[in-house]
Amino acid sequence: MKRILFLSISVLPLFGLGMSAQAADAPPPAECGIAGIVEGGVGYQGGNVTGSGLGSGGRAMGGNFTEFGETAIGYGCGNWMAQLDGAFYHSGFSASIPLGQVNAEDNQGHIGGALFWRDPSVGRIGLAASEILSNAHFVAGPTTDIGGSLTRVGAFGDFYASDAITLGAGGFYVTGNPFSGLGQSLSETGFEGNVHAIFYATDNISLGLQGDMQLANLTESGQVASWNGYAGSVEAEYLVPDTALSLFLGGRFASRSLAQGGVSTATINDQQGYIGVKWAFGGPVSSLRARDRAGTYDNTSVFDEKLPGLYYDAVNAESH
Repeated sequence: MKRILFLSISVLPLFGLGMSAQAADAPPPAECGIAGIVEGGVGYQGGNVTGSGLGSGGRAMGGNFTEFGETAIGYGCGNWMAQLDGAFYHSGFSASIPLGQVNAEDNQGHIGGALFWRDPSVGRIGLAASEILSNAHFVAGPTTDIGGSLTRVGAFGDFYASDAITLGAGGFYVTGNPFSGLGQSLSETGFEGNVHAIFYATDNISLGLQGDMQLANLTESGQVASWNGYAGSVEAEYLVPDTALSLFLGGRFASRSLAQGGVSTATINDQQGYIGVKWAFGGPVSSLRARDRAGTYDNTSVFDEKLPGLYYDAVNAESH
């Protein structure tokens, strides 16, 4: 699965290379053109799990490094744009648990697309969909793989409140089987939503804030548990003058709780910090504002891609 995801997100930008790769100005609304972005980076994450039997302070998760990549390419005509996009997130750790030595990897990502109407002076509104693929790989005696997929469909919108401020929101229905393995098959159905704001301090500096919420149910062998949570993210970005290259860094805190029969059984708290680079092509790059308002949409799920998977977090906590 990892190879398929890497291939998918690597091929998308090739469609845009050689086709107005770094146009200095946005095309007039009546014209058609390509716009896209590629980004990649590394991060560090940790956290803890609290719940029954874990003591008053819960159990800390060992810190570990993450790597990620995202890409999107859109083709716009007039006020309309259609895009293809993909992402891949990976993290891993090695530790000891009562069963023995554990080497664990968590791989998550998606292949998707969006269709939206936009006006650089007003905002944009559209629909987006993706197929999210996940794989948790554990080695403790025999090798164990837990994999699955989720379908995510929803709508989003942005309002350009001023030259310096963008406000936005999105809502998505999520359903599928996040994993199967260890003699289990888990299904998930629910909703995730977000609100965000971007402040453009200058043409080359921006600050973004985002809040996410998840309301979902997990079902296994007829037993239903709620899987609810929230996340808060902050990200700063700097566009290197007279280039299409930007640098970004950010952080995130998230808390997700499992509850059955109205009684909480476990709460997973994650903290993440990350840094990376972005390269835009085919659209305006004179400022971060021009790039964002004439470019593609970020179609990546915070809960099901950017945050570690449920079983990965649980085993990580068990090993510390």
